[in-house]
Amino acid sequence: MYMNRECISLFIHIDNTLYCSIQNGHQVVKMSLNSNDSIFMTAAGTGCAGSTSDMLDQPFGIYVNINFD
Repeated sequence: MYMNRECISLFIHIDNTLYCSIQNGHQVVKMSLNSNDSIFMTAAGTGCAGSTSDMLDQPFGIYVNINFD
């Protein structure tokens, strides 16, 4: 697994999906730990800082509620 940005926070979902917040990349990415592909996909954010519903601005932590939403 290779990423060119630093993960600030990590979370592993019950379905073995790894989530990583990338503060300077303004994104949260995810990757299945059950796959041999090691490919990260965008879970949230566009890669640009912003305040619209599809953008993040330097995400630091990952919060998951009781429903894993």
